[in-house]
Amino acid sequence: GSFGMVIEATDKETDTKWAIKKVNKEKAGSSAVKLLEREVNILKSVKHEHIIHLEQVFETPKKMYLVMELCEDGELKEILDRKG
Repeated sequence: GSFGMVIEATDKETDTKWAIKKVNKEKAGSSAVKLLEREVNILKSVKHEHIIHLEQVFETPKKMYLVMELCEDGELKEILDRKG
């Protein structure tokens, strides 16, 4: 997006791969940050095999980092586009 990005990271101790969503809160603006906080609260409360697991959240005054389960097949839209 215009104020964030997702990177892949690997936990060196467990060899687990994670997706880290990094958001610049200053660029996002207060309304987008509120939506992101809502997303975090929803992901924390929902446990389902078909919904990405939110492992941890780190926050600084300027940035927010969401450590999430990595979906190696890509985003849902990409999967649907490939399947036609």
